[in-house]
Amino acid sequence: TRILRPPAPPLSATLRRPTIHPSPAPALRKRQSAVFLTMENVLEKLKVLDYETTFCVKHHITPLARTSFALPAKNPSVQFKNFLDLVSWLCGEVSYFRPRPRRVC
Repeated sequence: TRILRPPAPPLSATLRRPTIHPSPAPALRKRQSAVFLTMENVLEKLKVLDYETTFCVKHHITPLARTSFALPAKNPSVQFKNFLDLVSWLCGEVSYFRPRPRRVC
């Protein structure tokens, strides 16, 4: 019995030069840097709220990096869960500092 193999690709196809992609447009680079700056601002505000001891310790996560929500993660579901936990914690902090409304009756 003979084993049939697929034909080999032509030699010219294997010796092609790799395609060089042009660098991102300046507008794209500007947007990317704006995302990182926004994340740095968010981290500074979280540090004012002392999130490292009140949030990170409670949820057993390391403090967030400046790329935590600026770039896609290896596991998006974990990234999304961390985001939801952070937002939930922030909502609790807001309700803690906000005075209760008075009844007008």
